[in-house]
Amino acid sequence: LIPVYKYFNMEGYISAKKYFQGFRGFMVSGSRGCYYQCEFCSRPFGNEIKYRPIEELVGEVSYLVKTYKLDYFSLCDELPWSSKKWMSELATCLIDNRIKVMWLAGGRVNQFSYKDRDLLRLAKKAGLVRIGFGVESASKKILQNMKKVGVSPERTKETFRLLRKIGIKPSAAIVMGFPGETPETI
Repeated sequence: LIPVYKYFNMEGYISAKKYFQGFRGFMVSGSRGCYYQCEFCSRPFGNEIKYRPIEELVGEVSYLVKTYKLDYFSLCDELPWSSKKWMSELATCLIDNRIKVMWLAGGRVNQFSYKDRDLLRLAKKAGLVRIGFGVESASKKILQNMKKVGVSPERTKETFRLLRKIGIKPSAAIVMGFPGETPETI
């Protein structure tokens, strides 16, 4: 994948990120797939999660950081936290290779609990600053309609509190207008 970057206007992509987010950044993919069955999702990569080798991913991140002077990278995977071992290896490899860069990742609130504190602290030490969640709704009824298994307003609050205690910023994506939505559920 790395040689392909030279064929794109990388500075254009990176400048756009800086314009909107204040930092030079780019997205990388470390895994593909999702085993959940949310009603609104197309699951373009199937329901099995396949992870890239950590050394390959960190090599790509290292190349991007050095070549394009990135401040951060965004892990654009559906469920990177489904393998806590893989995420631990990613954080450890970033630290061991002295890659000083901020990074962002996505996640599901039901994938975290207080037993994950050490992993989250390790990821923070490796530069993780934000985890974005598909919270979708604060309505239990709408979450059930969406088939967001394991996601609830209570679980969202719990996970966000955990991340804030550790110093990682949580963010939420919200969907409005799902079938069955009413002013009350919004």
